[in-house]
Amino acid sequence: MEILLLCYISSASRKFRDESLAGILSGSRQRNEKRGITGVLLHSNGSFMQILEGPPSEVQSLFDKVSQDPRHKGCLLYTSPSPRDQRGS
Repeated sequence: MEILLLCYISSASRKFRDESLAGILSGSRQRNEKRGITGVLLHSNGSFMQILEGPPSEVQSLFDKVSQDPRHKGCLLYTSPSPRDQRGS
């Protein structure tokens, strides 16, 4: 199975409480699992960093949506390596 690993950074457009971040994370986990996407979401001092990994079309579609989300700004694609054949290789 071909997968794509993608990483981006952005700045929060407002302050987030822990409860809000937990809600974002919980919803994202459920939706991403259905799409075969895994990754990590970090938030610190008003900045986000996220790594997404999964089927190339799903990861690209999700990034396109995330990059337009008004909860953050200045979304910068940090790396987008070529698709690989399997996770962890």
